[in-house]
Amino acid sequence: YATNSPGLHRTLFVKLPLVPTPESERVYNGKNWWLDEPEVLFNLIGQTCPFRVPKCYFSDFSPESTNFIHIWEGLDFEKEYVPSRPWVLAKPGLKNRDYELPNDGLERYLAFMRRLGHFSGATQTGKLGELGRLRELFEFADLLPWPTNAAERKERAAWMKMPENQQGVLARAQPAVGMAQMNCHTASQLILYVAPQLFPAKFRDAAVLKKLCTEVVHVQQYAEDISFYSSGMPELMSLSHQNTQLDNAVFFHTDEACTQWDCCILDWAAVRGGPPHPAIGANLIGGAEPRMLEGGGVEKCAAAWTQGYHEAGGSEKVTLDRVLSIIKLGMATGASGLMGFLRTIQNNVPFTDPRWKTFKDRWDPEINDNYVRRAAVAQMNHVLETWASPKVDLYGHFKRWLADNKDIIFERPAVDVEMPRKAPGSK
Repeated sequence: YATNSPGLHRTLFVKLPLVPTPESERVYNGKNWWLDEPEVLFNLIGQTCPFRVPKCYFSDFSPESTNFIHIWEGLDFEKEYVPSRPWVLAKPGLKNRDYELPNDGLERYLAFMRRLGHFSGATQTGKLGELGRLRELFEFADLLPWPTNAAERKERAAWMKMPENQQGVLARAQPAVGMAQMNCHTASQLILYVAPQLFPAKFRDAAVLKKLCTEVVHVQQYAEDISFYSSGMPELMSLSHQNTQLDNAVFFHTDEACTQWDCCILDWAAVRGGPPHPAIGANLIGGAEPRMLEGGGVEKCAAAWTQGYHEAGGSEKVTLDRVLSIIKLGMATGASGLMGFLRTIQNNVPFTDPRWKTFKDRWDPEINDNYVRRAAVAQMNHVLETWASPKVDLYGHFKRWLADNKDIIFERPAVDVEMPRKAPGSK
């Protein structure tokens, strides 16, 4: 605005889509993930959130073209990642560059998770608006029938023993299993043949990589059961942010000693209703540094979310153990999609392109300074390192979860994951 006026900002930020290119995800995501309408609707309720979101002045989108525009207040940032005074915005980090932040961004994650817990609690308690009305405006996942008492568990066990029901479960699992196999094949081509120098040496061993891929596919065989478990508590059904990586929030201190972090949450594209933790898990395994996760980061993030949820009035039925379990299962199920995300960069640099051999390593500027390539390659590295970590123990957690629920989950036949045997385009 040209002149000062109470409540109006003189510096505004305009969000527009990039010019479409072969490498851009914009049109695909706009049409397949329906990103834009929820963000426009969220702008209408954003000021009711229990934390700061940028003030929105105008917002609109076209479902036909996926074109959109959002006009928000502009934000000013300090030049330091850790400012020396409170109530100023710290220098923002970039996606998949958490390693540039102190402690790999752990303190920021904890502030982010606590506020996401506040958001779920506020949804549950009606502070964002009447829940029935929110369900009309935003897409909400269905509450799924995971047993909550002994009688329901006995009924579920009897249902699951029926051969016709087992056949139905197996048939419904085929798309997820098939997609996981395809995603593993894509990732294995890149790691074994196209550009092995971009990945840790131990994963360039075909046997090691096949074991990891077999475990990833095994998890996807139980995707329906995991979804029922994750979506089986009405107390967890809330509006949730779908892209909970650190570049989608801005951070500041709230005390003079600059020890307490808080955040303002951005980028509400695809906000939807359902359990928030599968998305949190998938974003942790893709976005966070593995060494931060290995140092107790997963457990600390789960604790911060649970604390925030209860602070906002959320039900005490939601326990830290349940939250942590769903987050870890979300990390395990999210691994397959991140492997498939590698196909995005093929639109610009096909696997047959000789340029792949010219990239020195994952830190090569042609990779690390290119947003899409960095996101795809870094997230794949994160999946490999986190999955293999005995401290995070994603596959071990999955197997223990299966054992704990063996009375209501039947064993699936093993899937032999076929690995690529040659480079793409070779004879």
